[in-house]
Amino acid sequence: MQLAYPNEAPSSVVLRWSTRRRLDPSLAVRALGGGIDLSKDILKAMERAGAPHSELERLSSLTKNKWPQVTISDLDVPSEGSESIGKGCEVCLADDVAAGRDHYLRNEWRLSWRVSCERHRSVLTELAMAELVPVKIAGVREYRVRFVRDIDQVTDPFRQARQQRGGRSGSISVLAPAWSAISARRCAERPLRNAGVLVRAGQQRAPCS
Repeated sequence: MQLAYPNEAPSSVVLRWSTRRRLDPSLAVRALGGGIDLSKDILKAMERAGAPHSELERLSSLTKNKWPQVTISDLDVPSEGSESIGKGCEVCLADDVAAGRDHYLRNEWRLSWRVSCERHRSVLTELAMAELVPVKIAGVREYRVRFVRDIDQVTDPFRQARQQRGGRSGSISVLAPAWSAISARRCAERPLRNAGVLVRAGQQRAPCS
C-alpha cells in the first residue's frame, strides 16, 4: 500500500530517501539548503536509486505551484554547518505516526516567517535530525523515518547516556557527515583576504567561522 504524504516539501522526499540510505546524504543537505525546486541531478539520482515513476511524477507536482513567487530568501534554510532539518508541528508529526507513515516536512514549514501550524495553530518546534527507527504496524516490524526535536537532544535520558559514553547525543544522523563535508568544502573554497590581498597557497589562513 502506498502511503499518502499531502503537502510534502520536495526536499522532504529527498530527506526521507537519504535517511533510508537510498540516496547520498549530501543530496538531502543540498535539497534542504536550496529553494522550492529540486535540481535535475537530484531527480536523476532518485531515478537511479529506484524511485518509481509515480514518485518522480509526484515530485514534479510538489514544486512551487502553490507559491510561484517564493524565493530562497523566503525560506527557513539551515545555517552553514548546522545539522538542523528545519521546523515542524508536533501534532502533524503525531498524525504521521498514527497513519503509519514517515515523519515528513510540509511545504509551509519551510517558510521563514511561518511560526505556527496552519492546520493546528500550534507553535512549530525546531527539528534536530532525522533517523530511521523500528516500529510495529499491524503486528509487523517495519522501519519509519522519525524526526528528533532539538529539545530531545537535551531532555531524553537515553540520548544523554549515549553522550556520556562518548557517543553523539542520540542516534547518529545520516546527514551529519554530509553537513560537515559541505561546510568544510565551502570553507576551503571561500576567498580569504588579509588587508585586501587574497591569501595564496602556502600562506596561513584564518580559521573558518
